[in-house]
Amino acid sequence: MAEAIPRAVAVDRMGPGDHACLGFHSDDDRWAVRAAFTVAGLALGERVMIFTDGETAAPDALAHLSAHGVPAERCARTGQLALSSEAPGYDPASGAFDPAVRTAFWAAGTSTARRRGFTGMRVVGDMTWAAAAHSGLPESELSSYEAGLTPFSARTGFTAICEYDHGAVPAPLLSRIAALHPLAVLPSLDTLHADRTGSCLRLTGTADLATRLHFDLTLRAAFTSDPPPALLDLTPLSFLDAHCAGATLRLPPGTTVRCTPSQHRMLRVCGAAEAEGVTFQVEDPPARGR
Repeated sequence: MAEAIPRAVAVDRMGPGDHACLGFHSDDDRWAVRAAFTVAGLALGERVMIFTDGETAAPDALAHLSAHGVPAERCARTGQLALSSEAPGYDPASGAFDPAVRTAFWAAGTSTARRRGFTGMRVVGDMTWAAAAHSGLPESELSSYEAGLTPFSARTGFTAICEYDHGAVPAPLLSRIAALHPLAVLPSLDTLHADRTGSCLRLTGTADLATRLHFDLTLRAAFTSDPPPALLDLTPLSFLDAHCAGATLRLPPGTTVRCTPSQHRMLRVCGAAEAEGVTFQVEDPPARGR
């Protein structure tokens, strides 16, 4: 049976109950994603917990978050932000891992957070220790945990990103682990991801200065293919700049562009009314993570 392919999602599109995988290459990008995940949780009134790799001291973690605009020290003092280098349910000395203990830790933490007045809990945690060759943890135990976390998250509103370092986890194993997650977080905030299903081309991430060339090349490749997509879905994008909005107005007649109200305003500014044969389907942004 073919492995499932998790749906790509920008980190700011994640919402309560989502369970996602982040395969990262760069520690700098990882902290940027963590910061955006934290900001979203703080805005929702959630308690945010960040589990580091064990080599990052709490002051350094706070500094990383603060560098990305997170009021980290203040939120740590109020208890809305917590940092830890431990791995619940895992004994480093023996290598024993108990998925049930780890999930129970999340359940207790979520209940405690709500009793303290938070709307829920979200966690981002480095899981490389579990998948690295030196851990000795059987893949079946890790898979059991990851597979069980998805229904648990959906049931409780617990939100989680499981991080895996591409440099430490063999690619085939990481592919199998990622398939156990419904969502795959884009590894950088300045990333554009395209996927096509049937006649629909769906864009995720950001369409801005950093990704303009990728955006232009993606549209060119898609709309010179045979057959071209009939629908361009922009709604999963976190940001659409004027250049990329203008590029969508040059699509072939008969194309439908699905966009959010804010994206439609940008498209109108760029001349949507003069786009011959292009139809605009305005919808509210998709539910976070959906």
